[in-house]
Amino acid sequence: MTRKPATLAAAAAAALVISFTLPPSRVQAAPQLTPAQRKQVGDWQVISFAVKDEGEIPGARAVGVIPRPPEQVLFALLGIDRYRFWVPHLKGSRFVKKSQWPTRGGYAVLESKLPWPARDAWAYIQFSWEPLGGRRYRMRWWMRNGNLKAYRGWAEVAPFTGDAAHTLVHFEVHMMPKTSAPRSIVRKGIRKTSEVYVHRLRMRIEALNKYKKFPADLTTRYRKN
Repeated sequence: MTRKPATLAAAAAAALVISFTLPPSRVQAAPQLTPAQRKQVGDWQVISFAVKDEGEIPGARAVGVIPRPPEQVLFALLGIDRYRFWVPHLKGSRFVKKSQWPTRGGYAVLESKLPWPARDAWAYIQFSWEPLGGRRYRMRWWMRNGNLKAYRGWAEVAPFTGDAAHTLVHFEVHMMPKTSAPRSIVRKGIRKTSEVYVHRLRMRIEALNKYKKFPADLTTRYRKN
């Protein structure tokens, strides 16, 4: 059952009060790919991995290459209010609070229609991003409120080629919906969805280029902050 907007707003307001007392998602550095894996992603394949559960929360990681510079990829990742147009299983997305520069982050509400036997879900999330140097960036997000048991993840983008014309993307998510399905089934679904996410991210960035939706100062915007 989908919550009414008023209910979502009330939950978001309550979450703002407690948001600074809750732990953020755990983030580890993106692992180095083997030469064989680099060849796979260089041939436009998206590869995925099972990752260690965080407690009872299953997760997965997907890696792929996007033929655009890192700043374009970060721009698409930070456009959370547009996720509903391309992120798998998502039917609603909007900002609740978006910080201004130089603060990096904000809050958003996501609504999803998950495959049976999982229930439709919503999550009030906090997100942040940081530059890592060398045109590398990391974004992370974690649930503050919602009807999922847990939801958190991170994405890291970095130049795949020396001229930064191609970007290597690592996307990792940990999630546990309310469902009667065993964790092994949930884990399999998360892994498949993470692969689709990277494929659709690639398509999203190509569409933004086609319709000239990137700001003119994008190349320098994130590198200065």
